[in-house]
Amino acid sequence: LSNRWDTRGPINVGGRTRALALDVTNENIILAGGVSGGIWRSTDAGISWNRSTGLDQIGSVSCVVQDKRKGKEKTWYYGTGEFWGNSAAIPGNGIYKSVDGGLTWSVLQATALGDPVSWDNPFDYIWNIVTNHKNISQDEVLAATTAGSIERSTDGGNSWNIVLGGYGNDRSYFTDIAITPSGVFYATLSQKAYDAVNGSKTKGIYRSTDGLNWVDITPQFIPKLYNRIVIGVAPSDENQVYFVAETPGSGKLTFNLFGDSLWHSFWNPHHF
Repeated sequence: LSNRWDTRGPINVGGRTRALALDVTNENIILAGGVSGGIWRSTDAGISWNRSTGLDQIGSVSCVVQDKRKGKEKTWYYGTGEFWGNSAAIPGNGIYKSVDGGLTWSVLQATALGDPVSWDNPFDYIWNIVTNHKNISQDEVLAATTAGSIERSTDGGNSWNIVLGGYGNDRSYFTDIAITPSGVFYATLSQKAYDAVNGSKTKGIYRSTDGLNWVDITPQFIPKLYNRIVIGVAPSDENQVYFVAETPGSGKLTFNLFGDSLWHSFWNPHHF
């Protein structure tokens, strides 16, 4: 509260800024993505902005990530589609890639196979994307999709395989993916699914050291009902990983402006 905050934009460009990243080679270069406004790029620490996605490209940005390996820093990816959090459930159609530092973008065709106005593809809604900075020999990318899988590519997004979860009505509404400095992955898949009676076929909290093989580390005390779980890795100690979950009927009760009840839980693996 003692610090002063200044508006940096971009504003009035099509919805909330959901995605934000600083270029590891130059912190004055910032990429920001709006839920319906596309990717915007600044080279002066947010004083001015230019839109770098074309008007003919999907602009419902949900996440953005940079390949941080030495010599690969000009490669960026952004996911499309925001299924939850707005009244319109703005659809996407795949993952986009840039190889020139975010100046121009092209869609990864393997992720844009369906009709852009129909939900017929796992990549129509992307929760999060990570790149594996420890894999020097391959361009490894993992994406957390809605309904409800963790997808993996080792060729920069040209081809993909499901490594956790699946796609369908018996799969998770919400997923998330994170990677630690040493290359350990964590993933979450919600109990909530389109099958409201049985919930998701694959759910919980998972850990992987190679992005392929996953170990279920879901704590026994986790509530029966849980929706979105997001992951945070402590920069000072990667063994400190935090999970914030929406847990209807369990955890901390708060209320929104309309008086609706909100339930959340906050977990740390040291307590698992």
